[in-house]
Formats: sequence, structure tokens, C-alpha cells
Amino acid sequence: MRGQCINRILIPKVPGGIVFIGILCFFINCKSDRGHIQFSEPLSEADRLQSDYIEPGIKWGYIDRQGELVIREQFDDCRNFADSLAAASQQGLWGYINHDGKWVVKPEYKGAWSFVNGRGRIRVLDGKYGYLDTEGNLIIDTLWEEAEDFTEGMAKVRKDNRFKFINTEGGQVSAESWDMAFAFKSGFARVSNGGWWGLLDQHGTLVVPVKYDALGQHSNNRIPVQIKGKWGFLNLANTLKIEAKYEEVSAFQDQYAAVKNGGRWLIIDSSGKPQSLDYDQIEPLGKNRWSAQKMDTFALLDHQGKLLTPFKYNQINRFHENKAAFNKDELFGYLDTSGLHVIPNIFLLCWDFADGAARYSLGDGIGFINSNGKAIHDRLFPDVRDYAEGLARVQTVSR
Repeated sequence: MRGQCINRILIPKVPGGIVFIGILCFFINCKSDRGHIQFSEPLSEADRLQSDYIEPGIKWGYIDRQGELVIREQFDDCRNFADSLAAASQQGLWGYINHDGKWVVKPEYKGAWSFVNGRGRIRVLDGKYGYLDTEGNLIIDTLWEEAEDFTEGMAKVRKDNRFKFINTEGGQVSAESWDMAFAFKSGFARVSNGGWWGLLDQHGTLVVPVKYDALGQHSNNRIPVQIKGKWGFLNLANTLKIEAKYEEVSAFQDQYAAVKNGGRWLIIDSSGKPQSLDYDQIEPLGKNRWSAQKMDTFALLDHQGKLLTPFKYNQINRFHENKAAFNKDELFGYLDTSGLHVIPNIFLLCWDFADGAARYSLGDGIGFINSNGKAIHDRLFPDVRDYAEGLARVQTVSR
């Protein structure tokens, strides 16, 4: 042990029963004068993070819509802007910057995430989570062992291995706690105790009691429910509206859902009546559209499951800003909701639209196109992320 004297008593035995007693004092990094012993102070968590910090060779900054670097590459990591602030880290600690790249909240946290519903989730040095407001004030105290971002004005948090929901002021939605839970969506959250599942509303009332094998995401007054290994649909009055007889189901889009029966997928309406032919797979794409798979090819379906395109695609993504990325003949382009190729498949890679632009690559870097498929600037980058509030995270140096 550093900084301590170690005294050992050695009692070796020798023939004849004579015992020699020697007392040896070993001084390791210390002096015998007690007043001069030097003890090192334990490192604080911030100091420990700093001492473990390894400077990354490539930093992050932000570009504007013209592709100009407006916040220089100075951050070890950073996140998208929201509410005019972005989480960023330096020297192993996180804070928040504004659009000018100035620190609004100094980097003093173990973690920080983008603002949602006017609240920024932070993790303090002891590992607990809390939330800031956009002025940088701690608005919800750091009480939680685990926390998620706000959705629909509610956040899932954990303490003592039990989950609760809080509102943006930190008030608890319900006195009840849960073994497991999912975030609020469409006004409701799925919660579980003892392996059984129910549905909680934003007032903390169980609209579906905790008694089912599993629940899916509520939509349009239909809730996927698993009973004895089979799936059907409840309504919000906890009445089984579509018999639990399916192997798998999707959530409803508008008045239609995809279900798997006998290894095949089809689309049903809210009464359970089949609306489409059966396929190998059906996936919801948003905007009341579906992708159907037959063998190794995909097609686009309308809200009722009618074919809008032939089976000719290798991949169709979900719709974002009314466009879905697709792959055909090993190249990527974009469909609109009618199935029209609004941006032809000329890209080696492309990403979903966000903030009016989408990333693309022709193999020599990553750039941006607008909703018409035209490059919004001629800059290409080794790594760049989606625009948010007109700024995009970027690295201009290759790894």
C-alpha cells in the first residue's frame, strides 16, 4: 500500500528451541516521522475522467446549408441541434453549445443529450440522470438511475430498479411503479409487472389492466395483444375486437394492420376482414403505405394493401418527409407515396430525408440533396450527419 509503514514481526524457529525475535519495519514511500507521511488525495470523478481521457485524432464541427464550416471542428463528440442548443463534449465532459458554437452550459456532465419537449437529459458525475431547461437550469433533479428523453411530455425513469413516468416539471404521472415499461406514444405507454402487460394513459390510469402476455403499440383504438401465444387486437375499452389467432401482427396504420397467419402475411381492416393477397412479409412504412415481400423482391402497397408498384425492389425504407429510399439494381433512389421514382436510383448509398435534405454518396464522400434530388451544395465530407435546425455535424478529415 502506498504511503503507509508496514511492520512485520518475524519469529524464526531454530534447532534447540531457541527463538530469535526480530522486529523489522519496512518503510515504503514514507518516513518514520508520522508528521511527514504523504497521503495522496483520491481523485474526484471529474479528475478521473480527465486522467482517463484520450484525445481523439479527429474532431467534430458543424456546417451550414451552404456546406460552410460555421462551427470549427473542436468537439470530441456532439449531437444534433434542438431548441437552438446542441450537446457537445470536450475533454471527456459534456455541455451545450449555441448556433455560434459558444458554450451555453459548460462541459461538466458525464453525458448530455439533445433537447426534447424543452428538456435536455444530462448524466452527472455520480452516474445519476436529471434534466435541464434551455437556460441551463437543473429543472428536474438528478435522482434517477436511468432516464430516457421526453416523448409526448412524459419521460420514463428508473430508481431502485423500478420504472416510473414523470412530466416536464418532474412530477410523477402515477404513484405506481413497474418492472418494465415503454415510452409514451399516441397517448399511451405499455407497462409490465410480474411478466404481465397493460396500458397506461397520461393521467396515470390503467386503461388496459396488467394481465396480458404482451401488448403492441396502440393506434386508432386498436391495441395488439398476445393471449396464450397468439395475437389479436383490443380496443381502449379492453374488449377483444379481433380474435387472438395470429402468429405476428403490426400496429394499425389508419384502419389497417398486417397480420401473419400460417406463415403468410396479409392486411386486415379494423374488423379483422382480409384486404390483400398474402405475401412472405409485410412491413408498415408510414404515410399509410406498406412494403410487401415476395421471394427476394419488394413492392409498395397502398393503405388497403393494393399493389402500387411491381415486385422489383431489393429494399424499401420507411417514408420520411413524404419520400422513401429504395434500392433497385444495387443503386438507391427515392419513391413518393404513389410509387413514382421522384429521385432516380443513381446513388451508391442514401439516407432518409431530415430537415429538408438527405445524405447521399457516389463513393467519394457524403453530400446532400434537396427534395428535388439536386445537390444543395457541392461539398463532400468523409463523415457528416443529418441537418437539424439548419446545421449538420461534420468531420472534414478522413479517419
